[in-house]
Amino acid sequence: MSFFTDLGKKVHDYDARCLIKGDYKIFYEVNKIKNNIKISILHIWDTRRNPDELEIS
Repeated sequence: MSFFTDLGKKVHDYDARCLIKGDYKIFYEVNKIKNNIKISILHIWDTRRNPDELEIS
């Protein structure tokens, strides 16, 4: 993921991306400062749950 930071789908209305792995959605944010890349995991969501309960902070 650190080599392909734009791999996930852009999340509407957020400065975040979403990557699907199995039954899980991984919401993450990428901060690029000069030659350093910082990836922050914002939320891991089990897609078998009710999507109305999903909140990204």
